[in-house]
Amino acid sequence: MNRTARFGAGGLALAAACGAAVMIPALASGGARTSSTAELSAPYVTSLSGAAEFPGPGDADGDGAASVTVNAGTGQICVDLRVGNIQPAVMAHIHRGAAGVAGPVVVPLTAPSGPTSSQCVLAAVDLAAEIVANPAGFYVNVHTADFPNGAIRGQLGPSVSTSGTTQLLNEPLRAYDSRETPDGKLTAGSTRIVSVASGLDAAGKSHVAVPPGATGALLRVTITDADGAGFLKVYSNALATAPATSSVNWYESGAIVGSDPTVAVDATGKIKLTAVINSTHVVVDVIGYIY
Repeated sequence: MNRTARFGAGGLALAAACGAAVMIPALASGGARTSSTAELSAPYVTSLSGAAEFPGPGDADGDGAASVTVNAGTGQICVDLRVGNIQPAVMAHIHRGAAGVAGPVVVPLTAPSGPTSSQCVLAAVDLAAEIVANPAGFYVNVHTADFPNGAIRGQLGPSVSTSGTTQLLNEPLRAYDSRETPDGKLTAGSTRIVSVASGLDAAGKSHVAVPPGATGALLRVTITDADGAGFLKVYSNALATAPATSSVNWYESGAIVGSDPTVAVDATGKIKLTAVINSTHVVVDVIGYIY
């Protein structure tokens, strides 16, 4: 499928040796986002997988994501984690090491007790500066009892472009397309829970779209093949009740209409879609996120 078709009518990732400095863990809501923005890196985002573990094997079913922000002035390093399809985590770390290398722990982390966690540690300033200068030389991994050497791992890399707290993806990522799901059209009066945590690029490769720690998603939501006029509500999965306002409105059968809402997400990166009056197909692309 070509890029025009994919992005549609709307215009569209057990420690080796532990050589870590002393760290001071502290849970943080929003991590380093509370630090001085003048010295704060944009988040280094990575997907976590068993396939990335080295020497392996990792958990073949495991997945997740990590966001790492660094304050080069204070040494504060904050990590948001999201994990799935693994046994309960027993350890988590940032290691020094390039892809395909098992390196020493440099930042010990508290293992997530559930699917998500947010925490900050205070590291040596020179280590913080090293991560900022060469993020690809470090990786995050999570350990479980059945995979003590590491269940899932992800290499840090260059952050996306940024403007304040708004992080813009390098290209839109397709998070959801009802035309390609067994459920088909979103029927009138129904609500569907959709994950925007990951999405596909134009080549069909999956990437982290809205990383752990993000509070909102910048979306392009397109309705297509609508059955008569109607409207769509897009909102956080954390909300029990749909908002009074709509995100996309259309006025005739067969309409193709796009809108660019900024939507709050829950801790796992999920949103809700509610169709009102008539049924429609819905396509959701992620443009960026609020961190």
